[in-house]
Amino acid sequence: MKPVSPVPNLVFQSVLVRLIGVLAELPLRVDIVTWGLTQPAQGSLAILPFVGPVMESTVQRANDEYSGFLKFSLTYVVEPRLKDCLQVADNIEPLMSKWYYNSSQAADVSVFIGSGCTDRFSMNIMAMNWNILMITCAAGVPSSDHKDLTPTWVTSSPYSEGSFIYLIIQTLLKHGWVTPYVLLDQDANVLYSAVGRAFAPIAGRAGIRPVRGILTTSFKDSSSFQSILKDFQGVSRAMLFLGHAEPFRKMLIEAAHRNMTNGDFVYIAMEAFQHKSFGNFTWNYNDSDDLVARSAFCSAFLIGMKQNLDQEMRMPDEDRLAAKWREDAQTKYNMSYTEDYRPLAYQYGTFLAVSATAKVLNESLLEFTGTKTDLPVWTSGKLLAQRFLNRSFSFNQQESYFNRFGVREVDIFANGFDAVSGTFKPYLQLVAKTHTVSTIGNVSWLSGSPPLNEPRCGFDNLRESCRPHANQGTTVGAVASVIGMIAIGIIVVLAKKRLDRTSDHTWWLLQSDWLYNDRNRLDSDFRQHCSRYSRI
Repeated sequence: MKPVSPVPNLVFQSVLVRLIGVLAELPLRVDIVTWGLTQPAQGSLAILPFVGPVMESTVQRANDEYSGFLKFSLTYVVEPRLKDCLQVADNIEPLMSKWYYNSSQAADVSVFIGSGCTDRFSMNIMAMNWNILMITCAAGVPSSDHKDLTPTWVTSSPYSEGSFIYLIIQTLLKHGWVTPYVLLDQDANVLYSAVGRAFAPIAGRAGIRPVRGILTTSFKDSSSFQSILKDFQGVSRAMLFLGHAEPFRKMLIEAAHRNMTNGDFVYIAMEAFQHKSFGNFTWNYNDSDDLVARSAFCSAFLIGMKQNLDQEMRMPDEDRLAAKWREDAQTKYNMSYTEDYRPLAYQYGTFLAVSATAKVLNESLLEFTGTKTDLPVWTSGKLLAQRFLNRSFSFNQQESYFNRFGVREVDIFANGFDAVSGTFKPYLQLVAKTHTVSTIGNVSWLSGSPPLNEPRCGFDNLRESCRPHANQGTTVGAVASVIGMIAIGIIVVLAKKRLDRTSDHTWWLLQSDWLYNDRNRLDSDFRQHCSRYSRI
């Protein structure tokens, strides 16, 4: 691999090496310390068999690129006996403390780079106290106005939990769906559980109250759909479904059978990024339910990233290295996976974390004017983390933006279903750099307008204002009688005139063309596709 100079002026860089080398004893030794699960658990993709080999190849690339200035090493702090995220979280403090207090500290700078799971909050406290830069490649940093609570923590993950929740809330508020029915699929990827835990308090501050709280259930039993939909119908009109694509599709099919995809209800799903572990959010499963599912999807929304975003997140030599990463996962972690199961989003986040760390360390070194004893202050975790804030990094012709909290932001979309094409089309966009929501498309509502948050006459159709009173009934009956008598009189007059013009003694036989009213039918392609199977 041909080394690439970190700065364009090679003469200046060479002089700088000679000038600082005496004082700082370059290259600067940097130890990247990683932690996490060594085996699959709870459907998590944030595990070392997926990201460890990518980290190793990127470290080697950084050593080639910054040769003479930075020398990277990689240290694993793991415990193979830990089976899931909760076990790692329970044991992460003694594991990392043992490393911190017992290691030789041969490196000039240490950096924590790992996937991150439920352990990330304990890791944040340790990294903050030890003043070490920490980058999570999968788990996100909580978006808080108090950056002093996460002063050394940034994330290179394309998935931002806070941004997804924000766009979900804005979608609900835009249409007045302030009492949603929130379902959490307990068998789905652990990512959805994290969203479920965080959603209610954040939504509450925006004036949204989940009508049943966050309902956690398993969809392995198909009968659960019927009871859930019956309960949903009686208390809400907007459902937020946090879970796998397959039960979401089954839910919509069952809703169609109950006439609950008629335009009065909306079903919102979430796809963190495109990967098999989240399922395929489409009606088209090539089975006998496809036609019903396609019609039912007209009542669906999908919150997610740009379609085919993974094709843009490409790493140098990825085509050549992908096979080696799978081979390393097998030999080092005894885990096999196919190419189409590779979590590109997390692997690119790992590549970005190591590459951006090398870049900011090189920048710090170029600005360094002190002696070797001053390096720990100059390369402290807090100062290095600040170099990520409100900034874009460009690697392999791809730009990645980190916001003021140190969270990598990617544009997110609320997609409405287009019945003609049978696909989801962007409707709302959360712009990463400005964190604003803009309308970029239209939604063809089945009933001509969005479903109401609550039916005009209430969920049980018994609201007092909608009940006919006794005097109202008498008045309506009288008016109907008068109208009926007038109509009969008109018919008789018309028939008598007909008789006068002819000698036909069957004047009382009315001809159908007298009463026929020819109307033009104006049905759009949307209603034609979505209404055909709305009643099963």
